[in-house]
Amino acid sequence: MSNLDPTFLFLNLIPNQAAFSTIVADRDLAVDEFAVKHRHTLLAHFAQTDNDLDGEWASQAAAELWRYIQSLLSWTDNLIATVTSTECGIQTDD
Repeated sequence: MSNLDPTFLFLNLIPNQAAFSTIVADRDLAVDEFAVKHRHTLLAHFAQTDNDLDGEWASQAAAELWRYIQSLLSWTDNLIATVTSTECGIQTDD
């Protein structure tokens, strides 16, 4: 398996609630800390699907997953701010 697509990784992890919850809970770690910690999470998860993975792939995948989660959080924060300001009648110059 060489797929580093973060959307694929994220969606593939959702059914594994233990792994998914741990990963989401660690979203505030720095990318390097996250990658070190969750390379093992990814290796364990994908070992269950009979994929032969290596540590380098898992580290890169964890870093990509961290970036994806951060982009989702940023998008969500912006969406909430836009909806909130619209509901309150606040206009922004964005």
